[in-house]
Amino acid sequence: MSEELLKAIIQFFAIVAKERITEDERTIIKDFLSLHLNQDGLRYYLNLFDDFCKSNKPVQAQIANLDEATQEFVDDWAQIMQIARKVNQALTMQQKAVLVIKIIELVLQGRIFPNDKVI
Repeated sequence: MSEELLKAIIQFFAIVAKERITEDERTIIKDFLSLHLNQDGLRYYLNLFDDFCKSNKPVQAQIANLDEATQEFVDDWAQIMQIARKVNQALTMQQKAVLVIKIIELVLQGRIFPNDKVI
């Protein structure tokens, strides 16, 4: 996987997890990265993830008459679409499946649904 593509995926993870980054979420990202990188690369991309989470700057100018939450959604969506295009062109179907699973794990991490039963 190319460096540019890995950076895009890490940026995507940062968009998904930006408001609540826990150790469990970092573990999901580490698991994904460990499939593709050695220890040095793993550390580099985890630091890059932290940097993306801190900065997460909008990719387009402010649109008039939008509240802050809507503007943030629009900015995140624009970034996600750019990353999705890169991922779609560069990854195999199996790599895409792994990425989707990791994204779902990241989104659902730490959430308990009202109808879930603990066995």
